[in-house]
This record gives sequence, C-alpha cells and structure tokens, in this order.
Amino acid sequence: MRRAALASLVVVMTAASVGAQTRDRPFYLGGVTAAEAGDRGNISGRTDTLAGGMVGLRFTHSLSVEVELARVFHTTHQVSEAVWIAYPTSQNPTYEEIQRLGIRARFDRTQKGGPAFSALLVWRTREPGRLNVAVFGGVTAQHFESRTLRTHVSAPAELNLPPTHPNLQTSNELRGMTGGGPTAGLMVLVAVTPWLTVAPELRCTSGIITDDPFRVVRGGVRVLWGF
Repeated sequence: MRRAALASLVVVMTAASVGAQTRDRPFYLGGVTAAEAGDRGNISGRTDTLAGGMVGLRFTHSLSVEVELARVFHTTHQVSEAVWIAYPTSQNPTYEEIQRLGIRARFDRTQKGGPAFSALLVWRTREPGRLNVAVFGGVTAQHFESRTLRTHVSAPAELNLPPTHPNLQTSNELRGMTGGGPTAGLMVLVAVTPWLTVAPELRCTSGIITDDPFRVVRGGVRVLWGF
C-alpha cells in the first residue's frame, strides 16, 4: 500500500504541474484526506483516518466515473488474559468447573488498517459561480489485518499435561479481513480556480466484514484538478 500511496502522490503532483490544461481533458485527478467512524465487526476502535488519491473519467459534462485508492491509518493493541480451552469432566460444566479445569492464556492482539478502494459514479451540477454540488454512489472496500499472539499462562496440575502438549505452545496468528459494501455520498464543490476545486464530502458505507456488519460514516476533503 505504501507504493500505492506514493503513486497517488506522484499523480497529484503531476496534475498540479499541468495546471489549466487538465480541465480540458476527459479525465481529472485528485487527492483526499478523511476521517471515518462506525462499526467494523471485531475491528477495535471506532474512528480512523485515511489518505489517498483518485482518477476520474467524464462521460458527459456532469456525469463521471472515478476510482479511489487510499490507505486506512488504524492501529490498536489490546492485551487480555482468559481461559482458552477447558477439559471439564461433566457434560454440562459450570462456569466454576471451566475456570478450574481450563488452560489460561494471554492474548496480545494488534490490528492495523490497510488499503482501501472505491469505485464511484458521480453526478455534479455546473451552475455559474464558485459553488456547486455533486452526489455519488458505488462500492467501497477496506482491508485490515489482525495479529493475535497467544501465550500459555497456567494449566491445572490435575490435567497432567506435558510441557510439549500442543495447547501449551505459543501461537502467532495473522488474519486478513476485508469489509465494505454499497457507498453513497454528497460533495460541496468550491471552485478555487477554473481548474482547481476543493470539495468537502460526506459519505456512508453499509456492508459486511467477514460475517459482521460494516457500517461507516466518513467525512473528508478532496482537492481536484480538472473536475
């Protein structure tokens, strides 16, 4: 994703250098920074930031399609200790029996954000003056990684487990998760120059991440060349 972010930056800088020529072409370029909050299944934390770039292709004076590549800046670290697996002697064990006959482990979980992708259909007004609006819809996907380090803490002596028992060994698991779904939003277009536009935006995404809900509200600012 670092390469993608660097490529996006190069695209934006190139667009700035061509200046007014960009507005006469069928495509436009831009960069975006935003903050978002919501429910992402078992991904801890509710607020993230992101940054990236986009390229758009105009079909008509008002209608265009665009692709956005960004990076989600998200890092959380949680440490907990609990019974990981138990060996109860009864078919319907009580909580106390599970705690007494359970192997306790420490769980160190680190979750990080990764690349994000959006494909959008955009419609905008072109009224005289500096202010216009645009609405858009499409799909969004975001990738996250969750790493869990499990370390054995204690085991009941009555289980008589050897030190080499598999359930007493340390494990280090990495899991990738991609969440997303349909996206819709609104932009306010502020023309700074005939070719440079600053656009505050608000969008909502509702979908799934693994089997859990993925519902995110995002607010950000775009800087667009040639839009």
